[in-house]
Amino acid sequence: SVAYATSGLWKTENGGTTWTSLFDEMPFTSIGDVAVAPSDGNIVYVGMGEANNRQSSSIGNGMYKTTDGGKTWTHLGLDNTQSISRVVVHPTNPNVVFVAAMGHLYAGNDERGLYKTTDGGKTWKKSKYIDAFTGFADVAIDPRNPDIVYATSYQRLRTWWGYNGGGPGSGLWKSTNGGDSWARLTGNGLPEPDDKTWGRSGIGIHAANPNILYAIIEAGASGGTGANVADDGGPTVPGRSGGAGKADPNKSGVWRSNDAGKTWTFLNNVNNRPMYYSQIVVHPTNPDIVVQGGATAMRSVDGGKTWIPFRGTGHGDYHGFWFNPKDPRVLWTGHDGGVDVSYDTGVTWDYLNNVALGQFYQVSADMRRPYHVCGGLQDNGSWCGPSAVRSALGPLNTDWYRTGGGDGFYTRQDPTDWTTIYTESQNGAVNRLDLRDGTSRSIRPRPRPRTGAGMSNIINEPKAGAEFRFNWNAPIEMSPHDPNTIFYGAQHFFRSNNRGDTWWMNGQDLTNSVDRFAHPIMDVPGKAAMASKHDGYANNSNITIIRESPARRGVIWVGTDDGNLQVSTDNGTTFTNVIGNIKNGPRVTGPMTQLQISRVEPSNFDAATAYVALDNHRNNDWKPYLFKTSDYGRTWAPAMGDLPAMGHINAVEEDHINLHLLFVGTEFGLYVTLDGGKTFTPFSTGLPRVRIDDLLIHPRDNDLIVATHGRSIWIADDISPLQQLGRVSGEAAAFDPPAAVLWKGDTMMARSVPMKQFRGQNPQGGASISFWTKAGGDAKIEILDQRGETIRTLSAKATPGINRVQWDLRPDAT
Repeated sequence: SVAYATSGLWKTENGGTTWTSLFDEMPFTSIGDVAVAPSDGNIVYVGMGEANNRQSSSIGNGMYKTTDGGKTWTHLGLDNTQSISRVVVHPTNPNVVFVAAMGHLYAGNDERGLYKTTDGGKTWKKSKYIDAFTGFADVAIDPRNPDIVYATSYQRLRTWWGYNGGGPGSGLWKSTNGGDSWARLTGNGLPEPDDKTWGRSGIGIHAANPNILYAIIEAGASGGTGANVADDGGPTVPGRSGGAGKADPNKSGVWRSNDAGKTWTFLNNVNNRPMYYSQIVVHPTNPDIVVQGGATAMRSVDGGKTWIPFRGTGHGDYHGFWFNPKDPRVLWTGHDGGVDVSYDTGVTWDYLNNVALGQFYQVSADMRRPYHVCGGLQDNGSWCGPSAVRSALGPLNTDWYRTGGGDGFYTRQDPTDWTTIYTESQNGAVNRLDLRDGTSRSIRPRPRPRTGAGMSNIINEPKAGAEFRFNWNAPIEMSPHDPNTIFYGAQHFFRSNNRGDTWWMNGQDLTNSVDRFAHPIMDVPGKAAMASKHDGYANNSNITIIRESPARRGVIWVGTDDGNLQVSTDNGTTFTNVIGNIKNGPRVTGPMTQLQISRVEPSNFDAATAYVALDNHRNNDWKPYLFKTSDYGRTWAPAMGDLPAMGHINAVEEDHINLHLLFVGTEFGLYVTLDGGKTFTPFSTGLPRVRIDDLLIHPRDNDLIVATHGRSIWIADDISPLQQLGRVSGEAAAFDPPAAVLWKGDTMMARSVPMKQFRGQNPQGGASISFWTKAGGDAKIEILDQRGETIRTLSAKATPGINRVQWDLRPDAT
């Protein structure tokens, strides 16, 4: 079984050739760890909630268990832990389990620590608890003497503006009585940084000789770059750090013990981005072969003295490893691109890229027929691909093409010229791509440098060296009135009338300009060093959303990560902050409890009308907040209706035909309302219950395109019945059908496809005929020609509500 951060649990019974998803219907699909009982492979425990601590991490709801290999599942409680990083099962008794719970990422809470059950999860007790900000990151059981247990505690807190990943609660622990009592391991070769700060740590135990341990430890605070990497990652050989300097046994690195933790030997400072990785795994039979996670995974064959980067794997950012105990040459690894397997202990690799698990942030589509969909993905750049192909095989991986690198975010496609695509990666790197020749040009707004040569591309040029604060996911938007006009945001609003060749800048800071270094995290002053300080946040107080009204040119909405909601009615020349007019939103008590504007959806029908979604989960409030204005933000009314109380809103999409039809994507699924936000219904038939990050209704085809953060792109073909549902009456009614296309099959693509390859689905061919019945029953559909003569009769077993049949565009005689 393979567990994914936001994609649920998957099982393969043939070495990764095919996979089965086991968690599609679970209320949460973010997973921190999975453990198979060594004594019974049908017993599996799953700990919910991503354990990567980053600003995009999702949460879970405790523990699950199966006793039949994944056919059925039982929820075992620990609901409020939110993040579980390790689950280990006793080597001979499957009812004894330890769970390392990190706890809430954005607040302190008591339901964290190290838990133990002796009755298969019916009851739990805290084996070790430290405080409300300290959970546990790792735990390992001695397979020969299960009363000996090792664990690592981890103190950390993320806020909307920063991160502190360490403190006095972090440490390394040992129990010799099955977790009844614990001793903290200090000294004896372990790091002793001057500031006494430990961060995240991981523990690896050698199965054949459990006296041999490895520990990967984050030791000492740092100034913090605020970028995606907290430090230089350490050396790859002893005595070198970033190409210079000596190895330091009191800084982050790797240690080894040969006497069950009594004494430790410092090996080197190889420890890349500890808050995000801190994984170390030992070969089952050879204690000198060990692997560790990182942006590049490392393998040592000399007991951790030197490290060799993995080569030939499918991606980077390695979070998990598993040696097959029956054949230790087989090594599996999980990373931000999926799963690889090696059959020679990590020398060569097979990339299992055959399951759609992309973590999309944004989605767009062009006007080709069939249209192409583009989107940006977590650590996988930006990609585009067809919504359908003429081959009966359906879309394949080879039909997709890369349009950008890094962490992919916004993509926008010119509706009048499909060869022009805008892509954006982390912290404001925006480009314009020309598909005709594959050239990409940076169009990021830039000032003149303070010194040296260089020109600004901003026509109302700011002062030389002006600094712009771009969000990690900075918004690039295209005007719905003119595809040559695009908008971009930092702390300022930018507008270009020539596709980004030059920009006009509104000089007003549209944010609250919060100084994060003036505010403490876990009582550590903002200017002081912290472990993994502000990891993931290059800056704060920046624009998160820009939208122009489709109903009137020049009405522009801007939202920020620190709680401002700005509206302009003069094409961005002046803005008014209207956030204070929302009276029923989350309580904001000061600059450090600001919410984020996650989405603004201007109405297609009225320039004064818009929806706004407020995201407060970075203050540990996961409720949905959706409001509607009909007067440019002067007054607001709640529009979240009866949405579930758990699940903040990431995406809102108003239909362009039916003003009462609205789709809402939340952290835990997709919902639809037919009455403008009074009542909501899950819209998930066939769609896994997964985090939804973006939504788009194709303006020509009326398809709903869904960008999930964990299950790639999904399309609901032809939502026109929902658009027309308000006018049905009587016992039955037919909906206006969409235009039908009879595609000629592409015989050049009629080839066989190996099972070990992803295949998407084409929409059903021919004409889609949708109808509504009040009671259901046997239905007969007659298709008439222009003379009124019946040329085809179709039958269907109708159910109450909307039904659909497909006509292959052929008369009865054929």
